[in-house]
Amino acid sequence: MTNTSRSEGPEVAEAVAEAVALASSWRRALHQIPELAFQEKKSSAFVRQKLAGLGLRMRAPMIGTDVVADLDVPRARVRLGLRADLDALPMEEAKNPPWRSRHPGFMHACGHDGHTAILLASARALSRLKAKLRVNVRFIFQPGEEVKCGAVPLVKAGALRGVDELFALHGWPGIPVGKISSRAGAIFAAGFFFRIELRGRGTHGATPEKGRNPLGAAGEIALAIEDLHAKWNGRSGAVVSLCQSNGGTASNVIPSTTTLAGTFRSLSPLEGPRIEADLRAAITGICRKRAIAVKIIVDRSYRYPVMNSAESVQRIRGAAASLGRGVWMPASAPSMASEDFAHMLRKVPGAMFRLGLGEKQPPLHAPAFDFPDAALANGVGLFVALALGRGLEPIP
Repeated sequence: MTNTSRSEGPEVAEAVAEAVALASSWRRALHQIPELAFQEKKSSAFVRQKLAGLGLRMRAPMIGTDVVADLDVPRARVRLGLRADLDALPMEEAKNPPWRSRHPGFMHACGHDGHTAILLASARALSRLKAKLRVNVRFIFQPGEEVKCGAVPLVKAGALRGVDELFALHGWPGIPVGKISSRAGAIFAAGFFFRIELRGRGTHGATPEKGRNPLGAAGEIALAIEDLHAKWNGRSGAVVSLCQSNGGTASNVIPSTTTLAGTFRSLSPLEGPRIEADLRAAITGICRKRAIAVKIIVDRSYRYPVMNSAESVQRIRGAAASLGRGVWMPASAPSMASEDFAHMLRKVPGAMFRLGLGEKQPPLHAPAFDFPDAALANGVGLFVALALGRGLEPIP
């Protein structure tokens, strides 16, 4: 475990406190300008403006709206990576704080405004503490975490080249504000998204014998998906969910087409293809019996679970201990949500940790969600402690 206590002192505390004081205003400013995946022009410009003057080596954009910056330390041989995500969601905000979204129909409902503000503040604090660092630090502000899996093109473009270990955070409602929580192994699930397009033969509702109703097949498929969920959830905790159904336009017209959509998730990278095979077999069997044409489309972009290195989690635990007694909180179970940080951890060892946002905080992706400023301090403190303590032990 990293002995982060060696790096404590008034200078560290002052640098962190000064950065945290700015993080709140930065978080609120970012909250007002939510942008969807790969459209984060205002957000990335804001980040670049705040990083200017910190003595960082700024990289040219690699995939458009990314921001990658290096804090280089003389004679350091290890490079630590710290990552945050920039994008928001296509949702209307329910609350009306002074920092409410100024982009109608969009909001930071997943806390990426908080993640970005924390990484910005960490860059500011660590730039002041450069003389104490024994590692180089790369700050990675990633676009397109939601839906577009922006980690993949960013990794291909070289954002992790030269990075030896990588850390990221995710704000987490349901645990006390400021608690740091993580676990070795899977902490987020692999996520697959499916779309089922059914085509039969439409007819008048008064003459069903003249058509082939895709809605009947859709109903049978819905029941089959429930059975698949029961099978896989009982076996390993995997999830198979039908989430969307669209078909028909009137109560007296049998449609020719209908579509279904949903997701399946697993904590094992090996199970996803097996669940997909089961899903395809069930659907094609039903459609063959009913003479319904079918097309099954599966998006595998988030096909890997987020797998934390045990050594990196130990470093998070040690860094959390330096922030105060009781800050560390072991994560008892992984989440079945997915995160494209998984692709980064397949390239470089590291870990993601959860930052407590409060037990009564609305859930992620809810219209009433708002990242609490009270959580910012321990997010910044943890990143800074990791950077200051990372050089005290060898790369695993």
